[in-house]
Amino acid sequence: MIKPHIDKAHSLWKNHVKMGDTIIDATCGNGHDSLYLSNLLKESGTLYCIDIQKQAIIETQKRLKSASNVQFLHQSHETLPPCSPSLIVYNLGYLPGSDKQVKTVADSTLRSLEVSAKLLSVNGICSIMCYPGHTEGLTEQKEILNWAQNLECNQFRVSYLQWVNKANHPSLLVVEKLK
Repeated sequence: MIKPHIDKAHSLWKNHVKMGDTIIDATCGNGHDSLYLSNLLKESGTLYCIDIQKQAIIETQKRLKSASNVQFLHQSHETLPPCSPSLIVYNLGYLPGSDKQVKTVADSTLRSLEVSAKLLSVNGICSIMCYPGHTEGLTEQKEILNWAQNLECNQFRVSYLQWVNKANHPSLLVVEKLK
């Protein structure tokens, strides 16, 4: 059985993350991915949880209340902490259960991805979940795919997972830094 995109992402993260790693959840939302990532790290390494919405940070803090290796940053994903992460996670779109007018947009996401590509450690990966079910999400996905297709193939390896018989369903883009 083919699993949903988020299950594929979780499997990828689980196989990639090692104790002591640094991880950035660039769009922490309600904290579901952050909790999964924190559990992968256990009590070693560092997890940065970033969101532009204060409510997202509050919800993520509630969900990760017992984790001691987490730093919460109430800011745009355009500004990432100066580190060398082994994994950077983006779950784009809007905060579930909130104002759908507040959402990620192509311009700021592309600026963040440029920073991510520079920060990633060698063999580090960037996992990007796109939601093209609304106009901005579709534009954002197209722009991100264009960005990824133009990455140097001797420096990055890129994989893309999308349902081909379901229009406007979530997709998963994975970028691996080779050197």
